[in-house]
Amino acid sequence: MVIALLVCLILVQIGGLVAALVLVPRWVNDQKRQVADQLRALVESKDDQPSALAVLTDQMAILLAGRLWQQVEARLRGAAGTGAREANKEHEADVAASSPLAALAMAFLPKKAKMMLVNNPQFVGTLAGLLGKSQGSIGAPGNSQAPHNFKLEM
Repeated sequence: MVIALLVCLILVQIGGLVAALVLVPRWVNDQKRQVADQLRALVESKDDQPSALAVLTDQMAILLAGRLWQQVEARLRGAAGTGAREANKEHEADVAASSPLAALAMAFLPKKAKMMLVNNPQFVGTLAGLLGKSQGSIGAPGNSQAPHNFKLEM
């Protein structure tokens, strides 16, 4: 009885091996065919439509170009901002050097008021005129002409 069971078990194993040797190559060929069909569908175009690979490649190129432009633009803006800050500091120093009143204004005024004085240095001369000081030395930096006469109406 034991020998009969061992023989049956050996026959079942041999049958399994034969079935595996026959079925596994068929399954592998089916898998290869499915992968080839999927790749072909990805690469080939249908009915005047671009292929999926072409659409994907185009979208990736657009994304890459957009990200590259963002990086370049950020670098350029940073460089321009640095240059503008240095230029503003130089202008503030020029306005502050024009008179003691301008130096005090640059030291204590808020940034927005400083920028107004840097962009329009004649306001320093007008301010000095309102305080009763002479305008001869106060005005735009490097201004050797007679000061402007501004009228401020309140």
